[in-house]
Amino acid sequence: MPGFNDAHVHLGGAAADELAVPLTGVPSAEEMQKRVAAAVAFKHKEGEWITAADGTTRCGPKKRFPNRQQLDAVAPKNPVILTHISGHVAVANSLALQERGD
Repeated sequence: MPGFNDAHVHLGGAAADELAVPLTGVPSAEEMQKRVAAAVAFKHKEGEWITAADGTTRCGPKKRFPNRQQLDAVAPKNPVILTHISGHVAVANSLALQERGD
């Protein structure tokens, strides 16, 4: 329909977001950890990759990005990568880095 055309859509990204842990607007690192831990417990088998859309939102009173240690604490047996909504920043846990050879 004319007027409803989005000339800059990232269809593949939109589909990937549906499979990812929703982290948009998380208020704290603890809430981010809670959501990733829930994905580990209820949605992913050991060893399966866990991704998150907008996972590097700065949160908490100091507005810090999440870090590898916070992800390791809640997902030690799953590789995890949290990608910023821009696609230009990401944080991964130790297992994800190990599997990718970094």
